[in-house]
Amino acid sequence: MRRGLVTLFAGALLAIAAQSDAPAQTAAAGLIKQASAGLPVKAFEQVMIGQTIPLGTSGHLKISYYTSCLLETIDGGTVTIGSFSSRVSGGKIVTTTDTKSCHPTQIATTASTSEAGAAIERVVAFDPRDWTEATVSVNRPLFQPSGSPTGPVKLRLLMLDDPQPKLVWEGAVKSVPAAYPSNAPKLQEGLPYKVELMGADGTIYTATFSIDSGYVTESGGGANTVAVNP
Repeated sequence: MRRGLVTLFAGALLAIAAQSDAPAQTAAAGLIKQASAGLPVKAFEQVMIGQTIPLGTSGHLKISYYTSCLLETIDGGTVTIGSFSSRVSGGKIVTTTDTKSCHPTQIATTASTSEAGAAIERVVAFDPRDWTEATVSVNRPLFQPSGSPTGPVKLRLLMLDDPQPKLVWEGAVKSVPAAYPSNAPKLQEGLPYKVELMGADGTIYTATFSIDSGYVTESGGGANTVAVNP
C-alpha cells in the first residue's frame, strides 16, 4: 500500500514538472487566406504573434488579422506576425480592410485540424467596438478634431504593434487640423497608429489609423485626414 502511494506521488510530481516545462501558448493574431506552394504555412492556418514566415523572392501570402480587421497581401521577403499587422523585410505589402472576416468571434482551423479533418478551433477576437480604425493614403496625414481644442495644442503619436505602445513623435502644433510634421519620423504602411490631440483645457481627442497608399475613398480620391474625437 505504502509503495503504491509513493509511486502515485512520484507520478504526480512528474506530471507537474512536465506542465511547468511546457511552452506557453502563443496568441493567434490572424488567419492565412491564401499561401503559394512551397511555403512553410498553408491557407486556413492561423498565424501567431512573433511568428516569422520566409517567402523568398516569389512567395505570396494573404493574411486577415482578427484585431485590426486588416487584410494584407504580401509578396516576397520575410514576414513577422504582429498583434495588429505584419512587418515585411525585403518584400511588398498592400493592406485593405477585411470587413467580412472581422467579427467578435471567428471560426478558423489550424493546419493540424485541417489535415485531420477534426475539430474546429474557435478564436475570440478583439471586440471591434474597441478598434475603430481610419485609413489614409498618405504618410503625413492631417488630424481633424471634432471640437475646438484651445491652444496650445499638443500632438502625440503612438505605434501600437508592440507589446506596449511605442511613442513615435510628440510636440506642439500651431493650428488645427494638425499636420504630422515633415521633420517627424516617417510613418509606415500597414502598421496601426494611435493619435492624441490635447488642448490647454486637457481634453484629449484620439483615433486609431493605418496607412495604405493604394486606398481610395468612395469619391475615387485618396484620403489624407483622420477625424479625432474626445
